[in-house]
Amino acid sequence: MSIKFLWTFLVVVFIGLQYRLWVGERSLAEASSLKSLIDLKKAEIEIQKKQNLELQYHVQALKDDPQAIEEEAREAHGLVKPDEILILIPDE
Repeated sequence: MSIKFLWTFLVVVFIGLQYRLWVGERSLAEASSLKSLIDLKKAEIEIQKKQNLELQYHVQALKDDPQAIEEEAREAHGLVKPDEILILIPDE
């Protein structure tokens, strides 16, 4: 085996490894992209956790407080008591 062949072989292997490191499958670019996606999903999960907590508080209030049920009925369905007058102001 000649030295020239050995050097050529080593250069080709080095170039192949560099390609895979920077561009190929499981490359640094792909790892960076996946890290960004993971960060985005973590942020979405935090938002969902906050929304779930708010909904749990709302459900608990509806279970425990009759006034909360009345308020919900008034807002959602426009319900009024017999001695009340409802005045609706349309949104523009």
